[in-house]
Amino acid sequence: MARDPRSAFDRFLNTGLDELLAPGESSDGVPDALALLRRAADGVPAYGAMLKAAGLSAADIHGAADFAKLPLLNKENYVRRFPLEALVEGGGKLPVDTVFIFSISEEVGVGASSVLTHDVASLVTVDNGTTAPGQASDEFGVTIGMADQTGPFDYHLTRKLIKLCRENDIGYQQDVFRYYRSDSASAIEAGHDVRTALIAFGIDASHGHERIHMHALRSLAELMTAYAGSAVEIPRDAEEVGSLKGFTQQPMKEAKSTLLTPAGPEDAKR
Repeated sequence: MARDPRSAFDRFLNTGLDELLAPGESSDGVPDALALLRRAADGVPAYGAMLKAAGLSAADIHGAADFAKLPLLNKENYVRRFPLEALVEGGGKLPVDTVFIFSISEEVGVGASSVLTHDVASLVTVDNGTTAPGQASDEFGVTIGMADQTGPFDYHLTRKLIKLCRENDIGYQQDVFRYYRSDSASAIEAGHDVRTALIAFGIDASHGHERIHMHALRSLAELMTAYAGSAVEIPRDAEEVGSLKGFTQQPMKEAKSTLLTPAGPEDAKR
């Protein structure tokens, strides 16, 4: 579970640097590495199978030099060799097929426009959430986007992500990104019939020297894990074409909102 971001920040501000660095300075990290190895060997089916195929077990690794005996992992011999559930700690089978797409062409407007298949019902995009005046993004917790410059994200999918944060004690904040678009936008504009949402890690600057806090990355990973393992809430999305029965609805009343910081000259005049 993620810690409360405020308490983590307070500890960082009020604790001396020597004390914060003490665990790393007083240990070579080997005990922690050995513990992680044993946990992976016992709890991750794919990694246990890799060790067995190499004629090794976690008990054969006693010190730093022994780590050189471990097989190197890559996409061919590990990621693509085993099913996704075997790569997950505990080997739990996901309730629905989940595909991870790594796009490097979002900046030129292509993004997820041509990589989605017809059976994809929901698209949760991961992007950066730049911290800046007028933005709610934070370097602690995960940032859930309500909208980008192309418009709002799916109401039900976004609410589900917020609900998962609350149920799993994951620190989060909500934000609107008026000056950039995400892969979700390119998918919708390309005609894909998918629900879209955006989750982000708070970052100071982008496209250069980027600074980020581990808390944001961990919170993001925890939300992705909770979402991938969550039950399907809208069964109708499995149908490519269907009747209005089971079609989702959302509140139509005008939402109450308060603009805390003027976003521009036009907003300042209102």
